[in-house]
Amino acid sequence: MIKKTSIINGLYCVEISEVNLSIQCGSPAESVKHLMKKNIIETISKDGINFETGPNAILLSDTMIQNGEFSNMSEFSVLQMLYRQGMILPNHPNNTGLKPILIGSDSQVNAQMDYIYRGNYGLVSQKEIEECGIEKTKAKELMNMKLKFAFGELKNVDNLIDKCIINTDKVEIRDNVFIQRVKHNIFEISYKDQVVQVDLNLKPNQTYPSPYVLPQYKIERDYFSVIHTGQGDGWDITRPSMNSIISFQGKLYVVDVVPNCKHILNALSIDINEIEGVFQTHTHDDHIGGITSLLRSDKKIKFFASKLVMSATAKKLSALLSFDESEFYNLVETHELELDAWNDIDGLEVAPYISPHPVETTIFVFRTLYGSGYKTYGHFADIMDLDVLQKMVVDHKYDMGISQQFFNEVKQHYIQCLDLKKIDIGGGMIHGNAKDFIDDTTSKIVLAHTAHDLTHEEKRIGSGSLFGLSDILIPSKNNYDLDLIDSHLKSNFPKLKRYQRKVFLNFNVVEFNPEAIIIREGENLKNVYLIINGQIEKIKKNKSDNVTLKPGIIIGEKMALTNELPRSTFVAKNFVKLLEIPADFFYNFVDKHNLIEHMVEQSSKSLTLQRTYLFQEEITYSTLNTIIEEMEEIHIKKGEFDFENNKLYIIVSGKVNVLINVTVIETLSKSDYFGGASAMLSYPSPYRFEVTEDTHLYSISESIIKNIPIVRWKILEKLELQIQDLVKNLI
Repeated sequence: MIKKTSIINGLYCVEISEVNLSIQCGSPAESVKHLMKKNIIETISKDGINFETGPNAILLSDTMIQNGEFSNMSEFSVLQMLYRQGMILPNHPNNTGLKPILIGSDSQVNAQMDYIYRGNYGLVSQKEIEECGIEKTKAKELMNMKLKFAFGELKNVDNLIDKCIINTDKVEIRDNVFIQRVKHNIFEISYKDQVVQVDLNLKPNQTYPSPYVLPQYKIERDYFSVIHTGQGDGWDITRPSMNSIISFQGKLYVVDVVPNCKHILNALSIDINEIEGVFQTHTHDDHIGGITSLLRSDKKIKFFASKLVMSATAKKLSALLSFDESEFYNLVETHELELDAWNDIDGLEVAPYISPHPVETTIFVFRTLYGSGYKTYGHFADIMDLDVLQKMVVDHKYDMGISQQFFNEVKQHYIQCLDLKKIDIGGGMIHGNAKDFIDDTTSKIVLAHTAHDLTHEEKRIGSGSLFGLSDILIPSKNNYDLDLIDSHLKSNFPKLKRYQRKVFLNFNVVEFNPEAIIIREGENLKNVYLIINGQIEKIKKNKSDNVTLKPGIIIGEKMALTNELPRSTFVAKNFVKLLEIPADFFYNFVDKHNLIEHMVEQSSKSLTLQRTYLFQEEITYSTLNTIIEEMEEIHIKKGEFDFENNKLYIIVSGKVNVLINVTVIETLSKSDYFGGASAMLSYPSPYRFEVTEDTHLYSISESIIKNIPIVRWKILEKLELQIQDLVKNLI
């Protein structure tokens, strides 16, 4: 009998118990947690050994990226099969000789194999380590340590996982269970006379939900504080994986971009564009699986890491997405941190130290000068139990393991006295143990990276923390709202001088709770509002036209300038902080500076851009203004259009056919886009375009779009689908 269970959008489990085959269909981030919540994964006991049940095969999506999110991240699912189910463990009752199976297209299966290999080992040779500036003797020791973790050999993933490649015909998975692709991302799985269909496509605007619900929380920006945003690990179904947000001088920095990072930020009323930078400890999926959130910004977010971790990140992502490593450096603003040294990040100093782990990993110590000394925070993710680490010590430098000197250095880094320290107590062979910190004189220790409740002994050493709570190391005497308001006003009125804009600072800052109505459709407009923090949803009668508005945007500006009644309702998506500006004053101010016509036109163009998929989200007002100032309007008569390969085109009105040779692949209309491929590819587009009626276009140059990560990311997503269509047409 075939049993199909729906887990979440784009994730199913198909079980054929008669042949001991259970297929996880779809593999978005944190699939394992969702399967645990549905009791597909449970703990059982056999021959006196406790282990987990669960799928033993994975059906991959035909498309790597859907609606901006990774659809195939199978690292933790495979780890759960190999180790928590025991499929690879010697003398384990569930080690029957069967291996996990990756099922899917040749391109996706091979990409996952490469990505899992990099996920297991990070950098895979002494040469790759030396290329990161590590001297030869140290690189040899790091490679020997890696080999010790790997039991002497970096095994090819083919030794651990079987493949099942789906082309056009029905193919046997095993034991008379067959699978066939019906159409793109839709599959039929059959056994004997039974058939089930699985659709892995996400609908437009549909996302993969988080496995946990987070409370809405209102944070304060401090001079130096640590906001606790994740205490769990890759198996914790109720909490995010270990991560933190550092507030320094009002700026926000994320430590590890964990899965569902966007969900975490939304719960804290933080927009992704408000993140100044990310400090990355290492590349396991439970610490970097949320990198899609990082890439869904309209600016290149600063990515801080040692060169070892930076290189491992670029190689893993390039394997996952099958693109050149250089593309990673196009999507973020990389900042290499020197190991074992203080690196100054605009007054916040950070020192990264190597922590032994199967992949390149650093712990971070942050500090800033205050009073008679420094205030300090240590973020110690994926550290080692010192007893386990001691057993890795070898006498000869060419043996697999580490030197006693390296062990001593690691121990001293772990137990250094700080004001605040968050530590991994996950235990086992590759995680930390609270007992190593029993004599630690750090003022406060926060215990993290675990799915279990703290034991009595652990509570004597440190404490947990609830989501959203802060430890304030240096309180703020500044009002950082004023800095944000000034920056946002400069974006809205770039040609006015600061003294002219300062009049707005006389108005009140107001706050609204989540779901509060700020402006109601059809009611007289008394005030316009500058968004300082948080997000506001613009709700229209047609739900598909809803737009999320970000910090920096003035809501109600066009109505105030044209004396129209609001045609939409504006609702707080989370806790929002706004500058409340009387509508009459706003009109008089804009009129005085002869900006009414310009701002009305800007507002109309901005709305047109926001209706397109490329600019629907995560685009700040300043970026929209830059685009609007640079873009050109084009009016094309019916007929073939000889487009410029280095331009992106937005359809304001009209229709455009996309063709390969003489075959129409797609018909585009209002709010669709085409072009922009040269921002991602080094070769010209294989498509040509035909205008089927008089058409109004906006054209935007490649030089602008290539510096907007979320636009590059969405173009990359569409290119993947177009390449698949192109291959089908060539076949």
